Amino acid sequence: MKRFTIILFFYCSQCFSQSYADIIKLAMKAYSNRDYALSEQYFEQAFKLGTPAKHELYNAALISSMNKNQENAFKYLRLAIEKGWDDPVAIVQNEGFLYLHQFDQWKNNFAAIEKGVDEPLQKKLLMIYANDQKMIQNISSINPQIPNYKAVLDSMVVIQDSMQNAHLQIITQALDTKGFISKLMVGTKASQVPFLVIQHSNLTTQKKYFGLFKDAAERGLFDNKLLALLEDRILVFEKKEQLYGSQLFYDKSDSTYYFYPIADIQHLVQRRQSMNLNSIQEYAAMYNIVWSLKDYLKNLKKSKRRLKKGFDKKFTE
Repeated sequence: MKRFTIILFFYCSQCFSQSYADIIKLAMKAYSNRDYALSEQYFEQAFKLGTPAKHELYNAALISSMNKNQENAFKYLRLAIEKGWDDPVAIVQNEGFLYLHQFDQWKNNFAAIEKGVDEPLQKKLLMIYANDQKMIQNISSINPQIPNYKAVLDSMVVIQDSMQNAHLQIITQALDTKGFISKLMVGTKASQVPFLVIQHSNLTTQKKYFGLFKDAAERGLFDNKLLALLEDRILVFEKKEQLYGSQLFYDKSDSTYYFYPIADIQHLVQRRQSMNLNSIQEYAAMYNIVWSLKDYLKNLKKSKRRLKKGFDKKFTE
């Protein structure tokens, strides 16, 4: 017996408008009646009215595949993954997706996960994350009032650097042998670790793997927001103006954060929107800054002087 697995969840009027929920129910009813074309139409109609959950996008992808509409099927799969869908088995072992296996998009994006979750790699990545968080907590917990505070802090930083170098070696080896590591390969949490390690590595390493992350973002497997952070980090490392305003520095003289110089500031809003970043006002507020273009321009000379000195990764995303 063929397996066409639809993911069922309960709907509530508190989560979606009634019209949205009604249309989703019609889509599921049409699916039950094996009218896949009608079901797909209902999903498209519903998605114009409300924001779909990841399981709804998965269901829409499955039904589009069964209706032999590969364009919609791949689109909804990509959106489901962006929303957090991280169950590879439900994709690669569901016979409703067999129609997609003939296309290059399947071979490029999903063929590598047909073996399911890579548990050994997942375990390594989660260990790296746990070790990194523990080290950050240990450094943060050092009492600055103790007599030998600086010596203790310096020794902890040396240990942290050594640990990060070991982690970087593991990550680069994994990326070199397996390519981009998606959430379908190792789960959502573990899939974030390669980016975090590369983002806090050296410029040469960042530039080496930027293309890998960019390609994954174009295929819907990596978050554009994170790609923007990495691109800005590389630019500032190279003492160039950043594009998205994600990199800041801390001035100890007035205990204030400032933005590194931003290219073409007049189009910053559009660039941030294109990468699904929050507003510059919201981002600035995270650093206790009330964003205004006037203040940014007033502090631009200071920012340019700081950029010439080199990148301070201690106080940036």
